[in-house]
Amino acid sequence: MQWLMGKDCYDIEGRFIISIHDEVRYMVKHEDRYKAALALQTANLLVRAMFCSRLGMNGLPRDVAFFSSIDVDQVMRKEPDMECITPSNPQGLSHGYGIKPGEGLTIQDVLLATQQ
Repeated sequence: MQWLMGKDCYDIEGRFIISIHDEVRYMVKHEDRYKAALALQTANLLVRAMFCSRLGMNGLPRDVAFFSSIDVDQVMRKEPDMECITPSNPQGLSHGYGIKPGEGLTIQDVLLATQQ
């Protein structure tokens, strides 16, 4: 990801934030969000391809080559469309703070968003 985010590749302004179990979080500028999603999908593809190659497997099935979805959001929550209503936040994020839902992007969504 560091190489993909660099000036020689996608030129994404952002940084690694945290990794929790199977989740990786990056903070990027709003206008770089789709490029960062593409970089995450590309990094996953490269890692999976390397492991398949090392195991002597000549093919990489598409259903494991890419993440099923990349969450693009401005806040940290379990799912990008959750309201996060709690006793201390009874109105939720959209009504209480004006935070819009995030997006869950498949590889097809990311490719469409980065074609512009």
